[in-house]
Amino acid sequence: MLHKILDFLKSKLNLPSSIISVNIININSHNQSPKTDEEKLFKYNEKEGSLEIYTKEFPEDVREEFDEIIRNDWQNIDLVLEKSSYNLFEKLCQYQKEDKVDDEIILSAFKEIGIPETDLKILESALFIRNLAFNQGENIESWKHDLQVRFGERANNIVNLCSAYYFEGFLIPLYDNSKELFFKMYEDVVGKSMLAVFVHSIMSQEKITKSIVEKLEISKKYGIKFIYIHGIGKINISRIKTCLAINKDFFDFFETQIHEDGNIIIVGLTLKN
Repeated sequence: MLHKILDFLKSKLNLPSSIISVNIININSHNQSPKTDEEKLFKYNEKEGSLEIYTKEFPEDVREEFDEIIRNDWQNIDLVLEKSSYNLFEKLCQYQKEDKVDDEIILSAFKEIGIPETDLKILESALFIRNLAFNQGENIESWKHDLQVRFGERANNIVNLCSAYYFEGFLIPLYDNSKELFFKMYEDVVGKSMLAVFVHSIMSQEKITKSIVEKLEISKKYGIKFIYIHGIGKINISRIKTCLAINKDFFDFFETQIHEDGNIIIVGLTLKN
């Protein structure tokens, strides 16, 4: 199977003849390829004997033929794909074929703005994860974990902010209004997630209120007096409501708005004057 794929790539993509010893082929079907023209379609690591290919950059006819080869021999896929599965590959292939105009607009906007290349890669993955969660009802915890292992807590922040539409709902309008303020705030918004607290299953009541205080302290330097609490799932909705009830004295300092829709809750907090 490995030799079959390698022969196909050599015939269709004009891989250099120097690429001989390949032990692993990594298929990258949703992240962007490196910037250089030389590595637009693939990246070869001679020392590790690994070849990473960027199927998003393949000509359409080549990509369709490649997908067919993979599907026909999917039972042998574990010999070829590192840290992947046929099920995962199928989802990524389907994602690539869908009409994702909104996602492409978002990515193009932030590419033009000039956010760090790593953030752009994480954002593209985050948009894919958002699609899995909201359009297909998939459990995304393993996806978030994989990104966090690879890129740290920053990836977790970007996925959470993306899932709550902060990139297109807050950051793009902020940039359109003031480029200077955007670049001043960007690191605190993305790196420290200062605008939002995302409640998860092991988060205590004390941690929720502590996070609110810490993030409002960061926001003060920009004159921002609001923060949002997000929760998904019955347990987290209950945890947030309990937190509001048992810390009533603390939350009396805020104007509170609560939006609850099915399995999702958003609590808007604005400091009173």
